[in-house]
Amino acid sequence: GGLPRKRFYAGQVWAEHFGKPTLPQRDQVHRNYLPPHIYPMSQLPPFAIGPHYLLSADCAAFVHRNRDDLAGVGTLEDVSMGLWMLALQVHPQHSEQFTNA
Repeated sequence: GGLPRKRFYAGQVWAEHFGKPTLPQRDQVHRNYLPPHIYPMSQLPPFAIGPHYLLSADCAAFVHRNRDDLAGVGTLEDVSMGLWMLALQVHPQHSEQFTNA
């Protein structure tokens, strides 16, 4: 029983919670502004919105091993984590126990 020990990433995934894709913030005065030259796509990948989410040890080890090479998405570490996990084909599992909205 319990949580998976490998390839696990979970939290509140807004794309599932709200039933629609999460869009990058393009308003320059917003604290989460994401300029098109940093993130040119029109939708963000599914990600567990911070400040809290769960990662299995192998996923955390991937981030640690590659910390010098992984590019972040501006100051948005939760979006960055979503992209890094997508590179591993580890998709976030939505959990209502993590509530940010």
